[in-house]
Parts: sequence; C-alpha cells; structure tokens
Amino acid sequence: MTSTNPSERRWRSLFLATGAWTLLGAVPALVDPARTYRRFHAGEPSEEELLLFRGSSGQTFLFAVGYLAAAVAPRRHALLGALGGTGKAVYAVRLLREAAARRAGRLTLVAAVGDLAFAAGLAAFLARSGAARTLLDELAEPPQPGPSGWARS
Repeated sequence: MTSTNPSERRWRSLFLATGAWTLLGAVPALVDPARTYRRFHAGEPSEEELLLFRGSSGQTFLFAVGYLAAAVAPRRHALLGALGGTGKAVYAVRLLREAAARRAGRLTLVAAVGDLAFAAGLAAFLARSGAARTLLDELAEPPQPGPSGWARS
C-alpha cells in the first residue's frame, strides 16, 4: 500500500479515515442499538425503529469495511466512494432535519458535520482523481462474455 504518488496517498488516507469514522458509528450501534439510537435521535425507539436501526448499523459496518479495503486501490473502488458518499450526504441531511425539528440526540450535529465532510471528500476524490470518468466509462460498456460464458470485467 505504499505509493510515491502524493495524490494516491491522499486518496488512500481519505478512504482509511472514512472507514475509521464509519466504524465509530457502526460498532456502538451493533453492540447496544437502543442506547446508540437515543444518542442520535431524541426519545425511545419503537420496536420497528430499533429493527431498522440494527439493520442499517450492519450495513454501515459493511461500508466501513469496504472503505478500509478500498484504501488499497481507491480508483478501482470508485463506485463504493460514489455510493458511500451519497449515503453519507443523505444521512447527514436527515440528521440536520431532526436537529432543526429539535428531535436530535447529543451526537447528531457531530455525526452530520462529519458525514458531510467525508461526503465532500469522496466527491472531491471522484472529481479530481479521474475515478468518476473511469466509472462512467465502465458503466457505459456492457460486460463481454469470456471463454466460459461468464461476463468478464
């Protein structure tokens, strides 16, 4: 994972930091979902909210692992950056709306600002690294079948 290219090191560091930040949200929610829910959202969760929160915490954990793995070759994993950055921005907006409605927990603003910062970093990665162009080019070309009949990427 060592690279002499400063730009590549910057993107790797971004994905490592994004993975660590995302783990900070996912692990406590997996360990004690009700307590973590109360820290981010005012009030007690209903059973349905708690089930959804548990599920989304698992998904968040998987994205954290994905960010950490993507740090090895960020340009190769541009789709993860695009999807993850979009998810972080959407979640941050949701948290800010809860804060504006005075239904937010103690950590809501910290999480919203942090997620917005990482969403902006991932957007910069897509725009400046050339990864967005590569991703769009790859999505435009349908996979070609290989000798075994399976699609090659």
